[in-house]
Amino acid sequence: MSRFPLIFSPGQISSLRIKNRVTMPSMATGLATVNGEVTPQMIDYYEKRAAGGVGLITVEVACVDPPVGQQGFNDLCIDQPKYIAGLNELVEAIHAHQTRAFIQLFHSGRQTSTTITQGETPVAPSAIPCRVLKSQPRELSVPEIWTLVQKYVKAAIHARVAGFDGIEIHAAHGYLLSEFLSPYTNHRTDDYGGSHQNRMRFLLEIIEKIREVLNDYPISVRFNASDFLPGGIDIEEGMAIARTLEQAGVDALNISSGMYESGLTSIEPVSYQQGWRLYLAQKIKSVVKIPVLAGGVIRDPQVAEAALEKGETDFVFIGRGLLADPDWPNKAQVGKVLDIRPCVSCNTCINRDFSGLHIRCAVNPETGRESRFRLENRYRPGRSVLVVGSGPAGLQAAIAFSRRGHRVELVEKNGHLGGLLNIAGLPPHKHRLIKLRDYLVYQVGQLPIEVKLNTTVDAGYILSRVPDLVVIATGALPIKPDIRGLHHTELYDVEDVLRGQEPAGKTVVVIGGGRSGCEVAEVLAQRGNRVTIVEIRPQLADDMERKNRRDLLDRLKEHPVTELTSHLVQSVDEAGIQVRHVQRPESLTLKADSVVVAAGYSPQSQLYDEIAPLVPRVVLIGDANQARGVEEAIFDGEMLAHNWK
Repeated sequence: MSRFPLIFSPGQISSLRIKNRVTMPSMATGLATVNGEVTPQMIDYYEKRAAGGVGLITVEVACVDPPVGQQGFNDLCIDQPKYIAGLNELVEAIHAHQTRAFIQLFHSGRQTSTTITQGETPVAPSAIPCRVLKSQPRELSVPEIWTLVQKYVKAAIHARVAGFDGIEIHAAHGYLLSEFLSPYTNHRTDDYGGSHQNRMRFLLEIIEKIREVLNDYPISVRFNASDFLPGGIDIEEGMAIARTLEQAGVDALNISSGMYESGLTSIEPVSYQQGWRLYLAQKIKSVVKIPVLAGGVIRDPQVAEAALEKGETDFVFIGRGLLADPDWPNKAQVGKVLDIRPCVSCNTCINRDFSGLHIRCAVNPETGRESRFRLENRYRPGRSVLVVGSGPAGLQAAIAFSRRGHRVELVEKNGHLGGLLNIAGLPPHKHRLIKLRDYLVYQVGQLPIEVKLNTTVDAGYILSRVPDLVVIATGALPIKPDIRGLHHTELYDVEDVLRGQEPAGKTVVVIGGGRSGCEVAEVLAQRGNRVTIVEIRPQLADDMERKNRRDLLDRLKEHPVTELTSHLVQSVDEAGIQVRHVQRPESLTLKADSVVVAAGYSPQSQLYDEIAPLVPRVVLIGDANQARGVEEAIFDGEMLAHNWK
């Protein structure tokens, strides 16, 4: 019997039987062609998730009205019959694993730009620009609304012909239909604005017209139970929307929230707790009888099972968690919870979409590259590999080589594995990096990898082993800037602070306002210090993904932290810390009890330099090659093993 009997009980949407209660929500991948067509890469991506055991996949946004309705250059399109054959190939790949397939019908509304719409002016219920994207939309006329209704109907027909089991109408997150539903964005005074019924009219007409031609075809609607904006949809309005949709004959409701302007409530940063949004779904579920789908940073099967047990939802959607590990359902079903690769909420996936790039995952090198990994290396196993260093790059390399049948020795100079993950997981809300460390260490323990701790590796050690390949993953160390007088101060680095070594209740200057500097400033402020960050660049934390950056900077504002951007520290003397502006002839003196240096990390490649002339095959990976992040480190380790001939 499964440890999670509710998750793996069959569910029902209309007449459609679904094998379990895990669904994959629509998430943009950028894997379509620039003309909106399905690609082999997209098919492989979705088939991997279907093979992983998910019950229902809602394929990503499919534009009903390109180019003006697109939110990205590589959106799927579904407005023309020419797309049906490719979409059918995609459906077949999903159905091959007894997984149901919906597709999400989409129009971006005002949340796009003329760069994406090929110069066409974005459209909206009212000519109010999004404060984030700032593109000025024009107001749709009533005849244009009627035309769009027909485009949704045509798209639904195309979905049915392509073989999809149902459709999901995207009416959430501040896109076009959401803009009509919300009084925050809909200021019309005609039949499509004002009252609740008027604001719903556009969506209801779409549903009515689809029903006229497709009758019993399953329809789900994704909508905001709350906009989290003053003057927008609140939970009471969300409940009213749900009741109206049920009365209109909708078969399922996918509960979401937020829009671009609300910031962090549609795509959450690291600080949001698992299942934080479930209370909205529970409210909706209390007023309807049709199935409710809900999620919100759900990572662990235990949380998903509890949500079903409490009756908060009928289906649980796992989004980013299925990017990190497409086998999440299969592993959960047989109780292999420790084998589930954890999502760390870094939002690499989302940041790629915002940048117009194909989807990737920081912790799963295969995501978006499934086609490449289908052609697994054909090379001979059984060779010996020595991996020096056990940060994320070294751990992933050891795992990847061992899984491919090689003999692996993993050597670490300290008494524990994990490298800089042991430090990176210490700032507020970064605990998921500790879970990633634990996952990687557990995988090492499940494989025939010889692990040696408290062992220093030098040229003699390597030459005595005669390995076929040496992998140098010795990581990086904090940079110590050459600032006159700095060594005379009470000086700490980031790692000192995160380990709790800094004083409390004092005045502290942090040199460096990148991600690490801002994270350490938050820690210092939480411990009662008065903190000033000095950063040479014009913005703090500009090396971060935008949603997690906004979250971190918002939290800094809650503490006594002073920000000095476009400044650099020149020297330290008896008068204090001498700081000057990088462009203007301005300088000032800061008084501080302590200084914390957060100037980044420097690769530790000395061992590589020493042994490269002595060993036939040696490779430098991870931070030892270039100080970057978890994504690059894990990618280096995996691809080295994948490509080794």
